[in-house]
Amino acid sequence: MSAVLYSADKNQEAVEFIKNCLERSKMEYGYTAALRYFQYTATTSKNNPYSYVLESNDDNVLAEANLTKADRGRYLAVLRDRSGPRIAKLWKENKQELLAMISKETYNGHYASKVNSLIAYRESKGYRAKINALKKKSPRLSTKTIEQAGAVTNWDGYKDLAFWYRRTVEKNDKVVFGILKEVQANYK
Repeated sequence: MSAVLYSADKNQEAVEFIKNCLERSKMEYGYTAALRYFQYTATTSKNNPYSYVLESNDDNVLAEANLTKADRGRYLAVLRDRSGPRIAKLWKENKQELLAMISKETYNGHYASKVNSLIAYRESKGYRAKINALKKKSPRLSTKTIEQAGAVTNWDGYKDLAFWYRRTVEKNDKVVFGILKEVQANYK
């Protein structure tokens, strides 16, 4: 019984994390605020060396992102399980609430371009060949994967390739693709 409650708590915290990211994305400089929140609460400087906020000892940088030192690494354990079935379950249980958090205007201004880009990349003719090429260059996810994606794509669409490669390695690519298609359809 305690394992079930622990799992439910982790799932609630994962949804709380997503809601917090969405709320921060609505702030002035929203993309940066959401990105800093993600970097500071859900990654480490070892796994995400591009995250200068993680290395900062300047309380002003944290305050600008509405973060405190207590937030550091807060969601690491909660977001460790990125399996397709878990993501699908959390989406099914929370999609109406999450979609209601973002107006069509906000979606079009902040998210539509990236969602459309990720979907188009995944549906593109050379997608599978690029994923396979990146698997050869970067057999495991690492801090160099983004650079390897750049080498595969000549820096054209490298972020989309890196995104889908991570999803492929985590075995949640099909679920994430389906969610992105639902989100896109919701705001049409």
